[in-house]
Amino acid sequence: MKATKQFKPTDRFLALNVYQFPLGNTGGITDMLTTESIYIPCQDGPTEFKDIIFPDRIFIPEQRGENYFALIPVIQPEGLIGPMAGGNLATSSDSRCNHIYHIHDRFETQQHYNSNFI
Repeated sequence: MKATKQFKPTDRFLALNVYQFPLGNTGGITDMLTTESIYIPCQDGPTEFKDIIFPDRIFIPEQRGENYFALIPVIQPEGLIGPMAGGNLATSSDSRCNHIYHIHDRFETQQHYNSNFI
């Protein structure tokens, strides 16, 4: 596993609720959560980095299209292809969250990825 970004203990985050794909487990990181919260960086967020117990629940927002917003995990497995959308969504009723995010938290081996196109 490698971290794609480093944070200071005082960096701030906003918690988002995860809404899991209703037709089953898609193999993403958020499919294995025992609580529904993940975190995104937020300058005036209520949670500091030092208070996040599971840093694998930190995601970076990316705008991928005019109305498509994705979340990419900061901690990613090495040697796999991804991150890809797994079907789960995240958002918050907090006014600091302005989007519904598609969670891109699924990774595959090259062999498995290739088998999807045969």
